[in-house]
Formats: sequence, C-alpha cells, structure tokens
Amino acid sequence: ARQTDEPGYRGTRIGLIPVGGGDPIWVTDGVHLSVEEVRWGPRAATVTFTAPHEGAVPLFNASPSMLEPTSEHRVREGLPSQVHAFDITSEALVWIESSAGAPSRLWCEQDGVERLLLDPNPWIAERIVARPTEDRVKRPDGASIQYWVLPPSKVGADGKAPLMLAIHGG
Repeated sequence: ARQTDEPGYRGTRIGLIPVGGGDPIWVTDGVHLSVEEVRWGPRAATVTFTAPHEGAVPLFNASPSMLEPTSEHRVREGLPSQVHAFDITSEALVWIESSAGAPSRLWCEQDGVERLLLDPNPWIAERIVARPTEDRVKRPDGASIQYWVLPPSKVGADGKAPLMLAIHGG
C-alpha cells in the first residue's frame, strides 16, 4: 500500500490481511524501506520483496511472525548487488542481478545452493569498469549519511577530472 497524504515522501509498504478480513498487519513497518517488487514466499503468510537499501537492492523476506523483514544481501566483487527482477516457487528462487562489474546476470537458488545460470557479459572483460567506493558523512545531529564515489576512468594531465553529482532521496 502507498499512503497518499505525502506521496513524495512515503515509501510503499506491505500489509497482509487475513483471509477472513480485518485490519492489515503491516509487515514492513519499522524499517525505512520502499518496496518495489513483491511475490508470495515459499512458506505460508511470507512475502519476498525487493527494496533499495544502502546502495543495494537486496531480496527481503517478511511475515507477521517477524519483528522486521530479513534481507538477503548479496555481495559480488566486494560491492552490494541489485536485484532487478525475481520469481519464486516452492522449488526455486530465480533472479536477475547486477553488480559493478557484472550487469544483468541470471541466478538460481535451489535446495539452499546458489548458482549462476547465465552471464551475458563476456564483453566486459575488454572494458575498464569503474568501481564505486562507499563512505559516510556525519551530520551535526549525529545521523550518518551514506554516499558513493564513482571515480572517472581517466583523469587529465593535471590530475583533475570533472565532478558530477547524482543526488537521490532517502
């Protein structure tokens, strides 16, 4: 559900309603996430979803029995990955995932074993791929704000390069 009293500032959250009706149980309340894709999980009353978090887009699991969603953060080449699409059955989980050096690879997890099904990126070995680095700045109120720096692949003879900012909401 997306509340519309502040549509630009509120994320999408998940509520589960019993089959007999009643008020929703908001399984994503208490965490600062904005839900993207959602699928029913392999267990009853469990949902699996994606949401941007700390430079990644991991898979999360939630149910009324959990205090807050759990995440399945995947790290590839030392950096968080982003899940772009996924599907789930009682037999397997499949997803498309990108990381800094490996865009749009198809993965599968079955019986607790994760394996790469398709890597359409043989061309990337011939390219220079910039690797982002994470850092944080401490605000006067004590909050820690994450930021990422993506260095240029080339710098000028003077050691300088143009700076471009991509600021997103939080």
